[in-house]
Amino acid sequence: PKFSQELVVQQLNLMLLAPIFSLAMAYWSFGNRQMFDNKIDAIHTLGEVTYSHHVVTKWEQLPDYPHLQWIWYSLLIASVCVFCVIFVSDLIAGVADSNLLVRTNYFRALNVQD
Repeated sequence: PKFSQELVVQQLNLMLLAPIFSLAMAYWSFGNRQMFDNKIDAIHTLGEVTYSHHVVTKWEQLPDYPHLQWIWYSLLIASVCVFCVIFVSDLIAGVADSNLLVRTNYFRALNVQD
């Protein structure tokens, strides 16, 4: 459907207020003591399974897995670098193309045949 530019601008201005209203709703829902009792799941014994299905143990008993996080970040950075090396010529060609016609007005572009 075709929308006027005024309608799009009004909608964007209205959506700027969405985070404020959602923060107000979240503050109310977390702070409402009448509907929600605001109790954190109490831990009574060591090794007890909580509602989040995590077992509480001493830190000495936890497995030593911080290297997996570094491997994950290394793979992520390597994949971004490989992507840049493979597609850098396409990216530069698209930016540097002087014949690229960019239409600033969408509605004028609808009437033009390609």
